Amino acid sequence: MEFVEFEQLVGPAEYAPSPVDWNLLESRLGLRLPRDYRQLFQRYPNLQIDKFLGIFAPNSDVDEQLRLIDDAMEPLRELAGVQVALIDDNGEEAMVPRFPFYPEPGGLLDWGATENGDRCLWLTENEDSEKWPIIITDGIQYWRYDGNIISFVGGLLDRAIICPIFPRRFPSSSRIDQFAVEA
Repeated sequence: MEFVEFEQLVGPAEYAPSPVDWNLLESRLGLRLPRDYRQLFQRYPNLQIDKFLGIFAPNSDVDEQLRLIDDAMEPLRELAGVQVALIDDNGEEAMVPRFPFYPEPGGLLDWGATENGDRCLWLTENEDSEKWPIIITDGIQYWRYDGNIISFVGGLLDRAIICPIFPRRFPSSSRIDQFAVEA
């Protein structure tokens, strides 16, 4: 799915996106964020897919954003052992070395969450952020998708992608809500 197609699904912005100093944020992160993510939140506020999957805009306060990322990652750091269970599209499990966590080089970086507490992450293993895979985890099992956020969400909505960590019936609709968070 291309960004233009995604915009047609979501419709016009209902709220102004948060003003984000992308250069400052990326400088402080030490990472260039994926283009589709920047496009998404230059156009929209936070998004929620089928009242379940939240995709969060960066906070305009960069220090606060870095704290939010760290807070989101802390439970995963505590749960991860030396190995983690990586599952395939059929739910088959293989034990693999645990993923590093941001700010470790190539670490997992948070971009969203579900109502069940699952985390949506990038694996920042490549210098080219356009090649970062998406990792979905419930804290115990991890699942990998090789593609960007727009293609991931588009694939979920048309049921071309089934994430085995998400409920089987998700999504039950193609509803995408926009919401702003009060500062």
